Amino acid sequence: MSVFPLTDEDNSFLAEEAYNQEPGIVQFINVWQKSKDTKDWTYTFINEIPMWSQAHQFSYEIPLTDLSETNKTKIEDFKFNYRYEFLRNNDVVTTGRVSVTAPTGDYKNGFGSGAIGYEISLISSIKVSNSWVQHWNLGTGITPNAKNVQGNKANNAKYFWGVSNIYLLTDNFNLMLEIAGKESQST
Repeated sequence: MSVFPLTDEDNSFLAEEAYNQEPGIVQFINVWQKSKDTKDWTYTFINEIPMWSQAHQFSYEIPLTDLSETNKTKIEDFKFNYRYEFLRNNDVVTTGRVSVTAPTGDYKNGFGSGAIGYEISLISSIKVSNSWVQHWNLGTGITPNAKNVQGNKANNAKYFWGVSNIYLLTDNFNLMLEIAGKESQST
């Protein structure tokens, strides 16, 4: 057995797991995404911190984006998350997440929304068998009075979802099939 064996609780890539951090365990997550159409990329640092008990968790996200069109790299809007794990048994964990996005980015140069945003999501992790676990995500968000680079205001809404299937082949090797999507619109 390895020093850090993989488990069914920390193994998803695109979908969020419902498990909160145990008391005393702080998790650091690094995410790098690249656009398939441009040379743009975003790196996001995420820090998950347990509060009071495993049922409560606070986290924050700091994204750094490089826009190839403008040849600029800047920090975007920070996101602050509170998660409450309201169901936990041997086979199912369900967590709700409430998030607030702070307008810390420079919207005039395409690095943020210029307004406070709100998001809610429901996350469930289901142990289908001793070797198979699924993670389900569904959420929505709105940023009222978001600004584009010209300063025009709009209400930005988004919907997102994700499904993750993890098959635990061994303690140290998992097979993964994930699907995620999002839809955004401005009014």
